Order: sequence, then structure tokens, then C-alpha cells
Amino acid sequence: IADPLSGFKIHKETTYAMLAASIELEKTLRILYIIWFNEKNMPTLTELSIFIKDNGVIAGALLTSIVTLLGLIMNGYFQHINTKALCKKDVDLQCQRLNDEKNKALLSIQRDNLIKLHRLLSKLKLSYSKTSQYFTTENGDIEKNRTNYLANRETVHEAMVMAAIYFPKFTDDLNEIYLQTDFAWNAQEEIIKKSTNPTSYPALGSAIEIIEKTINTIQNKISNTAQELEG
Repeated sequence: IADPLSGFKIHKETTYAMLAASIELEKTLRILYIIWFNEKNMPTLTELSIFIKDNGVIAGALLTSIVTLLGLIMNGYFQHINTKALCKKDVDLQCQRLNDEKNKALLSIQRDNLIKLHRLLSKLKLSYSKTSQYFTTENGDIEKNRTNYLANRETVHEAMVMAAIYFPKFTDDLNEIYLQTDFAWNAQEEIIKKSTNPTSYPALGSAIEIIEKTINTIQNKISNTAQELEG
């Protein structure tokens, strides 16, 4: 990136050159005046003006000096404008590059989180499949059932956190899953305690069906979101 102060430096150097040229011009005129009129004292500006008016050669030299001075001014001005434009272009390009890199990083994070969320839901769907629930209630182990319930709730919590931060549109569906896991657990507890057939508790089958259906809905949304990110 070009130095943003480079334009200022050029402008400053040009100003110094202009001042130096003005001082040298005045000194030269004063010296010429002293030599021409054999004066010991330095002339005033009024006397210098009269001197220039009455002496064409000196006036020509003065005009040349003025033109040179104006050239320095214009050259410094255009250098300053050109440098300023180049600096702005470089800064804009750098900002655009940084913005592109930031967007790429954010897209990468979103893709990774979509994959993680999809895996969490697949794990949850397996845990609440009809086959898994049959094994859980068939064994009649309440402690194991409660351990599985807590593990599943932890999975739902993790998915809900990711949705809250990155994908709020999944939150309502995850809240529904969270609610249905409670219904499923209560039904499982009753089935195990009473050693009864799971089919006699339709609430369990209903909860499992809603969980599976809602997970499928979210995973479809995840696929659509991934395609939107790629687009």
C-alpha cells in the first residue's frame, strides 16, 4: 500500500522550494539594486518595485523567476493530486481484499457448522429411531434409559446453541424436538416401570414420529442453506 502521507510530503517539499525561490529572488533583487544605485542600505519593497519598472532586464529576470515559481507550484499541486489518487486506489484495493478474505472465512465457518449440525441431528435421529427405542424399553433398564435421555438432551442443547448463533431459522424446529424428547422419555419410563408393551403407549410412537419428521425438515433446510452459500 502506498504511504498515505506521501502526498503531504511532496506538497510540503514543494512549499519549501517555493519559499526558498521567493527568498532567493528577493535577495537577488535587493543585491542588484544596491549594485545598480551604489546604495549601502537595503531598499524597501516600494523602491524595488520602481527599480523593476525602470529596468527591463531586471523585469525580464523577475518574470522568468515568477514563471519558474508558478511552474513549481503547479507541478507540486498535480503531484499531490496524483499521489492522493494513487493512495486512495491502493487503500480501496486493500480494503476489498480484506473484505473478500473475511467473507470467505465466514462462509467456511458456516459450512463447517452446517456439517456439525447435520451430524448432531443424524445422531439424534438414530437414537430416537423405532429400533433404538425398542431396544431401550425391551431391556427394562431405567438407569440406562435416563443416561440415554441426558445424552440426547445434551445433543439437542448443542444443536440449539449452534442454531441460535448461526442459523436462527432452525430454532423453532429444534424447540419442538426438545419438547418431544421429554414426551418420549416420560413414555419410556412408564413402559419400563410397568413392563408393558410399547404399543400400549401411543404417546411414545407419536413423539418419535414428530422427532424424526422434524429432524428431516431441519436437514432439508440445511441442504438448501448449503446450496445458497455455494451460490
